[in-house]
Amino acid sequence: MNENKSPVSGGDIPPGTAELRLMALTGLHTDGKPVDTGDVTVTVMDMGVEGGCLSLLCTSEGDASIYMSHGGGDVGLGSLPEINRLARIFVQYLGSLRAHIPETTNIEYPDFMVARFYVREQGTLRGISVTNDVLSQPDDPFGQLFSLGNHIMATYRKLREDWKA
Repeated sequence: MNENKSPVSGGDIPPGTAELRLMALTGLHTDGKPVDTGDVTVTVMDMGVEGGCLSLLCTSEGDASIYMSHGGGDVGLGSLPEINRLARIFVQYLGSLRAHIPETTNIEYPDFMVARFYVREQGTLRGISVTNDVLSQPDDPFGQLFSLGNHIMATYRKLREDWKA
């Protein structure tokens, strides 16, 4: 398979994945015009990894995308039924925690070994940074959310491997 093709759509992987993340968080296109998402809730889980950031975006409609801060990623993963189901659960769970997530304008990438969770709905962005010591606690709600996000990415990797075979 061509490494520059998405295993989901077969189309080219967009080089500007950082811009896609920015659009999801700000609700604005790169030209400054609003992104029309209606009542769709958008969530992002950024993970500070060695050499950059890995982002998982999920919407209340069940769409999902995975981006790397240095470029590359896969979009439109919600067309896969299992990913769609898990993305909806992720959005619902993160949404249930919104009372613990303050409004923010900080959309910088998190530091290494830190995750940042965002939820954007009806023009309001909320975000919270969570350190690895909290993320590793199985009883912590953000630790559970982090595990779910990783499960979504692992499920996609497995589906991708099966698709390539």
